[in-house]
Amino acid sequence: MVGWDDKIYAYRQQPAPSGDNTLKTLNLISVLNFGTFSGSTTDYTTTVATTTAVTTVTAVANHARASVSILPADADSATAGYQVALAEGDNPIALAVIAANGAA
Repeated sequence: MVGWDDKIYAYRQQPAPSGDNTLKTLNLISVLNFGTFSGSTTDYTTTVATTTAVTTVTAVANHARASVSILPADADSATAGYQVALAEGDNPIALAVIAANGAA
């Protein structure tokens, strides 16, 4: 396009941020019967030995610009990985993947 100043200008539109809010991988250390991970599965139930006090959760988002948050809070931030303290009974662990466009 030629403007009034006889210069040519180009505009490159950046692609829209991804809406991919899925997980690529999910792993829990020291759990029994976790099964096979699937990005389309949203609920898992597993067990741990009664002597297991902590599990390490590793979750990787499918898209590089997405982020993963885990609840409850990291029980031991000094130790590598995301540690979740376990008590007798049910111990829900919630993960949320926030896409680059903010979709949860």
